[in-house]
Amino acid sequence: MDILSISEFEKEFKDILKKHKRDAKKLSEGFAHLLVVLSKQGERALIDPHFKKLKGSENLYRMAISRKRLNIRVIFAFHEDEIVLLSAFEEKKKSDYELFVEKAKKRYKRYFEGGNMR
Repeated sequence: MDILSISEFEKEFKDILKKHKRDAKKLSEGFAHLLVVLSKQGERALIDPHFKKLKGSENLYRMAISRKRLNIRVIFAFHEDEIVLLSAFEEKKKSDYELFVEKAKKRYKRYFEGGNMR
């Protein structure tokens, strides 16, 4: 499966790496590994504990990248033969998660339901 990312995701992920310069290499490596797993296995990868379907959502999933005390989350969706990365954030508390899930839902609607993905 191909992996696409929206510009908001790219900025969020870059900002996380800038903020955590000491761990940036390991975070990037972990993220790259999980992307390979996801691209090769597609929805079958969801049995891996790093991936999880979001409650209350038909099409959104999360990827967990952890390093020491860092909990990085990536919200993504499957769309046709593609995986689309929608949001990236550092989860420190439950409200962080809720905020970025809502952002991802809005982005999903804007890009998929509005036909503006490309």
